[in-house]
Amino acid sequence: MDAGCGTGQTAAFLSKSFRCSVTALDNHPTMIQKAKQRFSDERLPVHAIQGNVESLPFSDASFDFVLSESVTAFTNIADSLKEYCRVLKPGGVLLMIEMTAEKPFQPLELKDMKRVYGIQRIFRDRMDPTLTSFRICRSCHYLFQHRSIGTSKKLSRKR
Repeated sequence: MDAGCGTGQTAAFLSKSFRCSVTALDNHPTMIQKAKQRFSDERLPVHAIQGNVESLPFSDASFDFVLSESVTAFTNIADSLKEYCRVLKPGGVLLMIEMTAEKPFQPLELKDMKRVYGIQRIFRDRMDPTLTSFRICRSCHYLFQHRSIGTSKKLSRKR
């Protein structure tokens, strides 16, 4: 599942590259409309659905792989992580690519960043308390990629 698929570019890439079943989900009706148009134009069998990552419209253990690109930070993170875990099959993989801070912000900088981006918090690293709470979910693999200015770190953890 491509959680927060936007116009469907990544879901289309996954479908074409891996010839696998792909479900694309986005909360915004315009994005779903654009994604559906892309899938139709490219004749791809991607299923696009409007929905919220904080309350996914799928049964438990529905997906082998959940991808979230710059989405989770803009949601209620704890709720989204619980939902990702719920819909992942045992041993499934969660890949999150999120904006992170290389170093702590000063209080005023942090306030401005949250206001500008409309986010509740800014991830620091894989030991972020919200991410470590994800471990309480059933066993699965998760990958978390930092995207910060001047640094790109890939972190993985098997749980």
